[in-house]
Amino acid sequence: MKKIIALALLVLALAGVLLATGCQTPKSPLVDRTWVLSSWRGTDGVVHDALSSVTVTATFDSKTGQVTGSGGVNGYGGAFHVDHLNLKVDSLIHTEMASVDAAVNQQESTFFKAMQAAESFSVGHNTLTITGGGWELDFTEQTG
Repeated sequence: MKKIIALALLVLALAGVLLATGCQTPKSPLVDRTWVLSSWRGTDGVVHDALSSVTVTATFDSKTGQVTGSGGVNGYGGAFHVDHLNLKVDSLIHTEMASVDAAVNQQESTFFKAMQAAESFSVGHNTLTITGGGWELDFTEQTG
């Protein structure tokens, strides 16, 4: 009888562990990867390749709920929220340096506006697209 009770308790314990681990929300494919801007589409519908003279990045940290990176000149950060394929970036702040290159400043300004307007995202094979407010940002995953 003791063996049956011990076996029953073992089965219940294992079931509890499986239930607890199986009920965790799966991690979004957006998070814990560094993304590099490859192109962007403005509200006018024109697609622009990202400038090769600077690197614009975004890293969505699942532990802190913060997105951080470089706009090309300035570092930035802010809170983000993911609900399925919906994305919201809150309170984006950045440093206030300027580049001598007007195109770099324009791209960075556009990037910050588009990030703050984020409404949704999609992740493909090593690609990320963020859309919202008439903007589209296309990224590739930084490797190595």
